[in-house]
Amino acid sequence: MIRPVLTLLTCAFPLALASALAGDAPFLATLDHATLLRDSEAFRAGDTSARASHASLLRKADEALTQPALSVMDKHAVPASGDKHDFYAIGKYAWPNPKTPDGMPWFRRDGPENPAAKGDDYDKVRYNLTVERINTLATAWHLTREEKYAAKAADLLRAWFIAPATRMNPNFKYASALPGVHDGMPIGIIEGVVLVRMVDYVNLLALSPSWTPADNDALRAWFRDYTTWLLESDFGKRESAEASNHGVWYAAQVARFSIYTGDRDRAKLAFTLARRAIANQIAPDGGLPREMKRVRSLMYTTYALRAFVTVARCGDYLGEDLWRYQAANGRRLENLFDYLSPFFREEKNWPGHTTPDRKTARSMLSLFRQAAEIYQTPGLTKTVAFLEKLNPASPATTTTANAPVILIRSGWQTVNIGDIAHTPGILTLLQTHIPDARLILWPADIRGEVEPLLRRQFPNVEIVQSDFDADGRPSTSEVRSAFDRANLFLCSSAPDSAVATKAFAAWRTHHAADLKNHPYGFYGVTVDRETAFAKFVGKKPLSPLERDILNEAAFVYTRETASLDYLRREKITTPLLGFAPDAVFGVNQYDTTRAAAWLRANALEKDRYICVIARTRFAPYYKIRKTTPTANDLAREAYNAQHVENDLGKIRDAITRFVQETGLKVVLCPEMTFEVEVEKTEIYDKLPETIRRNVVWKDSYWMPDEAAAVYRDAIALLSMECHSPIIAAAAGVPSLYLTTETETNKSQMWPDLGLVDWMLNLDNPAITGETLAAELIRIQKDPTSARARTARVMQQVRDIQRETMSTIARLATN
Repeated sequence: MIRPVLTLLTCAFPLALASALAGDAPFLATLDHATLLRDSEAFRAGDTSARASHASLLRKADEALTQPALSVMDKHAVPASGDKHDFYAIGKYAWPNPKTPDGMPWFRRDGPENPAAKGDDYDKVRYNLTVERINTLATAWHLTREEKYAAKAADLLRAWFIAPATRMNPNFKYASALPGVHDGMPIGIIEGVVLVRMVDYVNLLALSPSWTPADNDALRAWFRDYTTWLLESDFGKRESAEASNHGVWYAAQVARFSIYTGDRDRAKLAFTLARRAIANQIAPDGGLPREMKRVRSLMYTTYALRAFVTVARCGDYLGEDLWRYQAANGRRLENLFDYLSPFFREEKNWPGHTTPDRKTARSMLSLFRQAAEIYQTPGLTKTVAFLEKLNPASPATTTTANAPVILIRSGWQTVNIGDIAHTPGILTLLQTHIPDARLILWPADIRGEVEPLLRRQFPNVEIVQSDFDADGRPSTSEVRSAFDRANLFLCSSAPDSAVATKAFAAWRTHHAADLKNHPYGFYGVTVDRETAFAKFVGKKPLSPLERDILNEAAFVYTRETASLDYLRREKITTPLLGFAPDAVFGVNQYDTTRAAAWLRANALEKDRYICVIARTRFAPYYKIRKTTPTANDLAREAYNAQHVENDLGKIRDAITRFVQETGLKVVLCPEMTFEVEVEKTEIYDKLPETIRRNVVWKDSYWMPDEAAAVYRDAIALLSMECHSPIIAAAAGVPSLYLTTETETNKSQMWPDLGLVDWMLNLDNPAITGETLAAELIRIQKDPTSARARTARVMQQVRDIQRETMSTIARLATN
């Protein structure tokens, strides 16, 4: 079932990138694999810019080819152990005593570094040089695929870590000696930080024949022994308790090396330490008081930030969400980013200094990009935009001096939180990836609580409203003005291309004279004309107007491959036909205040409940809209009645078994307004009283930000709706998605993203309440694995979002 997405991505993107997005990419804690792949593809395709930007790296790699392999055996001095295989170094802030003839005992002074620490007596320089050369050579191989670079990197790795005659013992016991005082200190473990990044580069060599499986196994054995020393030695235990960047980097090392060696359980301590550090090291204002006391306070603050981010990325891989973790005292990692942001935007001076130097600021770009993608706040988006302008190689340099104006059509209805969520999802993606753009929203429907929600969450987005006049043009001046000002018109993810037919037809008429300079397109649309659902509701083949609009669109991204295949069979000729998962994956807004109050009122604790979203197969829109039912409405109602017990009976059985087996709670909550009553009458009221005590029925409709906050604290979701699982996935929470024969093409998203076994068809007799409960209990018993899988899927989604949004940015600015 994974094959369609591989085929698709091969067409839409370079083959190597397709492989990465499909889940074959190695885990990298400090590097961006998609960027590396793009660089490599461009370089090997002969792109002059790519070749010029990597010329310096290749010169360094060529120079490294001529240098001998170094090892710990090359140092002149011998550590107190008497074994030259032990790493030996004095602390860089260690100095001889000026008051004694022999300089003993040495003392430590923060600030200036002692040049002797980098001398031939010790390992530090050769060690750092070896690691730097390995990283450079691995990058050169990945870029060029010239085997000479990988072969040399392998030689250096074997000499330092593997070969019995020259290998370093896996510890840093003598890494921070202070002559006359001690032979080493726990703080010497900080020397292992450079290996965190090196392991990422080693992973790049996986496809090279020069780096054999035996080599990799030997290096993993070295890191397994080193991690054992970190966890079990007195030095390791003392370093883990350090309330500074040292303690966080200790956690980062344990997490990263445990992933590399395949010992995932060992990483759990790292996340416990990181959560403790968030609580204890981050101040109420978001700063790091311990680092602020240092002479080079900015350097150490950003160094600690890198450590936090490294552990958080390891957490993403293993299903531990440190990005959004909130300590009991309210501290979050986000606070540290918010604290640093105004300094890197040059709005404030660093205490005791001017604004941070531009080199430091540029080095922060990748960290702030990650944070902006996670938190998606205006402040972080603004910081990324500022940092991109400082970076000559950044995507910001491709934008024009005048910010592009993008008009967005979205907001299909207000009775379904999934349909509502399309709008915050697409706005978040645009603000994150095209931060300079001015956004104008033309919603189809924002009645009730929806408009206040959007204005609260997106205060800088202009909202315009209009119907169409008799000639098919916008009937209000504000939308006509938006047509005049916008560079690009985008339809957000939608149930069918037909929802934008009138709007895009009006745009084409308005810009008939220069449509090439005013592109339009679909982002995450379903085109469903062939499924059982489509036939049941009487959908017709593409009309000539629909076909014309699709052909002339600058881009058509479908949200699943079934629609993509259909449009290919229909020979749609848009120049860019590809895959972009539903924009709801971009949702990152949480009404924690309202959610926390509701959870507290119902005695629901984090990770102690599941959420269930149930429905009838067809929504009774005539009841929702209070209209006279048509013959088709009545036919749908009759169809619902035939299947309601099959569907909701299985869900009742699943709830019963889950509660009996776990003693945990279940929340019945709606994605659509009508589901509130359905869940009450068809599930809650029919449960045994002993089970009902553990079930909470949400007796009112809600907005997607409150739902997202409740989902985020759940173990998992069991949902007959598609968009609640998407909202949950964006929050890192796994879901079982229940389908029936009346589901639209949108359900293909689950197989496309590699989650086919978490999509269960209620029409299948083999799927029973017991089956569903067993799957939920499996997730409940091993939440780390389930969340890690969800995190990997979200990384796929974010990579595709980044790639597709980059294309839209180019169209909007050209």
